[in-house]
Amino acid sequence: MNRWFKFIISKLQYDSLPQLLLNTGKFFKVHVNPYYVYQEFIDESIEKYPGTDDPEIVIRELKEKDMSEIMAFTDRLDSMERLQNRLDRGDLCVGAWYHDHLIAFSWANITTFEFLSSKFKLFDGEAYLYDAYTSKSFRGKRLAYILRSELYKALKKKGINKLYSVSLKYNTSAVRFKKNIKATTIGSGVQVDIFNKWKFARLSELEKKHMQ
Repeated sequence: MNRWFKFIISKLQYDSLPQLLLNTGKFFKVHVNPYYVYQEFIDESIEKYPGTDDPEIVIRELKEKDMSEIMAFTDRLDSMERLQNRLDRGDLCVGAWYHDHLIAFSWANITTFEFLSSKFKLFDGEAYLYDAYTSKSFRGKRLAYILRSELYKALKKKGINKLYSVSLKYNTSAVRFKKNIKATTIGSGVQVDIFNKWKFARLSELEKKHMQ
């Protein structure tokens, strides 16, 4: 209960008004999620993005032993089982550490595009980037850009250069981030779930193409 309370307080502090209204609907089992689908490009402007100038911040890939650090964030609702499943299927996670504590991370799925009820296998050379998070006290330090750059480098080494991501339309900070890294909007969609009984989805062209 205490974790749920802290999660709700965090949402009230940091979510935009449209986010709050739609998240309120979720408590009544009404989920409305309009979203953009992006393609991101590995180019010199982001791949060579300078690292942090703070010598106390260390960037490295997360391993199984680090998942407890993600679980420690009170403004997230994760489970160890879900995090373990990500690692088991081969997802990559890059994180930023401050005094041996995780302060930011970002994930990449190299096998599957998975957003809400939409799920399909990726083609060779593709990856789906998701769940980019920065601790509240370290926001504004451009850690999301640094971690994106590190993910790009790791994926490029694997021969992956076609990258997709999704942002909810009402998540203004995420949409602004995609604009700043010059991601291209390649589609949009909406998924609706009412009482876990009536479901509706208008998928993007990317989703339709891969799910054929």
